[in-house]
Amino acid sequence: MNYLGHSLVSHVRQDEAIVCVGNLLGDALGRVRPRLDPSDSVFGPGLNLHREIDRFCDSHPLTKKCLEHLQRHLPRGASIVMDIAYDHFLLADLGDGADEVVRYAHDSIVSHLSTLPSPSDMVARDILVNSRLAANRTLDGVRDTLQRIIRRRPRLPIDPARAVEAIHAEYAALDDLSREFFHHLQRHFQKETSHPSI
Repeated sequence: MNYLGHSLVSHVRQDEAIVCVGNLLGDALGRVRPRLDPSDSVFGPGLNLHREIDRFCDSHPLTKKCLEHLQRHLPRGASIVMDIAYDHFLLADLGDGADEVVRYAHDSIVSHLSTLPSPSDMVARDILVNSRLAANRTLDGVRDTLQRIIRRRPRLPIDPARAVEAIHAEYAALDDLSREFFHHLQRHFQKETSHPSI
């Protein structure tokens, strides 16, 4: 899952801002040195939630079906492409409701920006300044996001243009599978709350 998917879960659960920030910035917080101990950090609950969401997503049968569709065109790198594609389909699925999720995530980040350790603080500022949570609304946005990832990690076996072509070729199937997955995602992480999904 990418930024928006993690933010959706915290929004559905109505997490406190500090939990949302730890969840949203889980990957960046994981790069902090010395390594954060989730049991001894204010960001620990959110970081643990981030990892739980990733495990749920990566092991879910619907994610595996999505990957099968992409792997018809992308022999390598399909899982990274699907992480970004999920945000694209989620933006479409939420419609106007996406703005509420983005605003909740942005407000959460702003409220704790001064307490974030490096390099997670730089990632947080980039999310705010460049509206990363809504960046994948179009396939051009997906391509741009993948290009940013490749610039940071040039060894990744991903061709952004070819990845977007693969999403386009399998668009209807991926859209249907993603909608069903988001339903499962919200139901799974809502079990301990009584708040309705959006």
